[in-house]
Amino acid sequence: MPSNTARIGIAALLAMGSVGCHGTSAPAAPETKAVSEIPSKPTIASDCVPPEGPVDRPGYCSYPADVRDFIDMRDACDHWRGEPWPEHQDDPEEVRKKQILGAIKEACTGTDKRLAELKAAYARDPAITRLLDEYEADIEAGD
Repeated sequence: MPSNTARIGIAALLAMGSVGCHGTSAPAAPETKAVSEIPSKPTIASDCVPPEGPVDRPGYCSYPADVRDFIDMRDACDHWRGEPWPEHQDDPEEVRKKQILGAIKEACTGTDKRLAELKAAYARDPAITRLLDEYEADIEAGD
């Protein structure tokens, strides 16, 4: 009957398979990182400052950057769309009308398309979908 040492030696050789016989080694297992070692994609910008305005957005800094950019642009657009329109034809009021129209053009152009793209991109994210549903679609003239 073989001794314990012999049994351990035989078991070790069997476990190694052909490694000892042929001088080759089994392929190394692919290197995997622990979950804590994988850097996560940041969702909150360290320099993020929620905009001040009539709409309170407590989760603003947790929104993806493209959604925050849209919110900023569209809230500016909606602000200018809600500006009172001067009634008189006086020169200072004509200047104000041009200012409002220029600001609307700058802030609103492209927001219909961006809103549709973001709704499609985040269709499976209920929180972002609810947020985007707050915005009126098709506000641009000529669409």
